Amino acid sequence: MTRTIVTTNGNQVAAKALEQEAARIFRRLIEAGSYLARLGTHLDKRYEYGLFVSRNSHKKPVLKLQANMFRGFAANDWLVENTKDHWHISTQGETWLRRRMATNDPYRAQHQLTGTRNIEISPNAMRKLTVNLTESPLGWLRHRKSADGNPLLSQQQYEAGERLRCDFEKARMSPRITSDITAPMTSSSGKRSADAGNSVAMRDAAIAAKQRFFKALDTVGTDLCDVLIEVCCHLKGMDEVEKHLHLPQRSGKIVLQIALTRLGQHYGMIPHQTVHHYKTKDIRHWGDENYRPKI
Repeated sequence: MTRTIVTTNGNQVAAKALEQEAARIFRRLIEAGSYLARLGTHLDKRYEYGLFVSRNSHKKPVLKLQANMFRGFAANDWLVENTKDHWHISTQGETWLRRRMATNDPYRAQHQLTGTRNIEISPNAMRKLTVNLTESPLGWLRHRKSADGNPLLSQQQYEAGERLRCDFEKARMSPRITSDITAPMTSSSGKRSADAGNSVAMRDAAIAAKQRFFKALDTVGTDLCDVLIEVCCHLKGMDEVEKHLHLPQRSGKIVLQIALTRLGQHYGMIPHQTVHHYKTKDIRHWGDENYRPKI
């Protein structure tokens, strides 16, 4: 028996066909800046909606969608509308897409967003590993979109926060609840073991990371470093950070964005904003002490 879905206008759509169409559309709709919008004058009356992407400056749709399929997406809460009459993929839609694209465990994949990252396994060795990109609050925010369809954090802001987190972990500043198995071992005679050289190198790397960490916080400033430590280093969610730092509700993301921008400028990932210098020709009139313009 064919499973159907009732759309908002009472029509029925085959669930299998709807899911196939959703997989085709959502692969592009999940991109930053992409949205669905109603088409204007067009020759093919079967298609009433188009998928617009930022790659071609939203000039023309790259994919077209039938109206009954669009209503099927809406019936499943896979779309969310903003004030510009543009529809973006919702959180439920992203969850469904990850489950659809999973190869091994679909229900595990719906809560994760896997990707590759270079991980330092020793002072001079890197390895590319598959990780969950949303394991940290920064990763979660990076893959969430605002009302205009853009990510809440830019790639530069995300990388700056991850770089600060990396130095924090290298410096071994997180509180320990177990014994430190990386500490240098000594023999009963008090002499260093054979791997003492590696331990010294790791200790020097930790000292250098600690210096970089505090230098970055000094550059950002005391008014913004607390939110960086709580989110990037201690991996706390925004609701918990707002309560802990006594920030107004829903203001934590804005404070974090400003802090990450300053951090990215310190690392050279984000250019500093240029200050406009007025030239002589821009000055129209010099006003004396009691000068008042004529209206």
